[in-house]
Amino acid sequence: MPAAVRDAVPAARSQVNPSPLYGRATCNWPGCIVNLGTVKHRHHFVPRFYLTRFASAPRRIQLYNFARNQWIANASLRDQCYRHKLYGTDAVEDQLAAFEAAVAPTVASVTQTMEPPEPRSTDHLNLIAFAALQMMRTPAHAARHHEATTRMLRVAYDGQPPASMAGSAAQMLAIALEQTPSMIAVMADLRMHIARSAGRSIFLTSDNPVFRYNLYCEAISWQGTTGAACRGFQLFLPLSPQALLVLADPAVYRLGISRGSTSTTVSEADVEALNLMQFVSAEQNVYASHLPRRAADLAARGRKLAAKRVQRVQQADEVGGDSQILHSYEQLPNVRLALSFVRVRRDARRVPINDRLREARRPIAEFSQAPVPPHLAGRTVTFAIRPPGQRGPAV
Repeated sequence: MPAAVRDAVPAARSQVNPSPLYGRATCNWPGCIVNLGTVKHRHHFVPRFYLTRFASAPRRIQLYNFARNQWIANASLRDQCYRHKLYGTDAVEDQLAAFEAAVAPTVASVTQTMEPPEPRSTDHLNLIAFAALQMMRTPAHAARHHEATTRMLRVAYDGQPPASMAGSAAQMLAIALEQTPSMIAVMADLRMHIARSAGRSIFLTSDNPVFRYNLYCEAISWQGTTGAACRGFQLFLPLSPQALLVLADPAVYRLGISRGSTSTTVSEADVEALNLMQFVSAEQNVYASHLPRRAADLAARGRKLAAKRVQRVQQADEVGGDSQILHSYEQLPNVRLALSFVRVRRDARRVPINDRLREARRPIAEFSQAPVPPHLAGRTVTFAIRPPGQRGPAV
């Protein structure tokens, strides 16, 4: 991992309002954020250097606001994508800014050349780290993580979880930042490709610009499919109105029109499909350098899809025992993704749909080292998935 990334990404939970559920963390990683200090008023969760690339004029940007259900022309760029004391400490904001300064030249180079960095180069790893961190640092990500945890606790405690275990969105954000180094490691092998817009077609971005998907497992709705370790994982991140970063599982997808290509000038239909993802991903605002074609229609379709994004908790009971497994996941809308430059490989298509998530794409070190409950050690245990809506004993 590049030194700039290592020093900038927190590797332990922040001590912002610790709760009994997550505890108070200690940290031995260089650059860990645990000290409380002076507080800045504006903590950004989408970098200013990044958002400036989508400016409609100096210090201005076009945006679609969900609450108002309308496009707003030339809004103040300075007032976008920050929260008051979001990270709690100056140190977090300062270290994130240091990382942004290190990665900004990489993003600038990619948007200028319209080609990804050389595999395994410092720029390549920096771009992976930028995408991973951007995915983990937004309030939208923290809010969805918090909702998932809340739903799981309600199921585990039969609707009445202890108030002390509720946690907060701020804690979820701190936990997400802690997990970022592991996320970078899991994503390091993904194939990188640059989609280029043409003519007046432009890519949009949002206040939660990283969109995760899994075309390979698009038909699966009974479990999560967009974890970075899942077979068929895909990530889409606009880098400018003309360039969009694609990261994809190399064992499942063939990227590009021609064999071996690392960038593609995509069709207008491709651009529209990729822009629709920003409406599904966004929390409050979608941004543009200028209004896209059929802007109102695009927003209306995007709102309908975004409403179908829900958190699920699946229960499974031990057959012949009293243990239980709870599986929390986010069910994304099936956008029926059809991109001209993304194809599922022939051997991957042959795998039955029910077998596509039986094994992780890449092992996650934290999971492989997790302790086995003593009463299950050395045993083969069968669990039966409980039908939705059926209630059971508290866990």
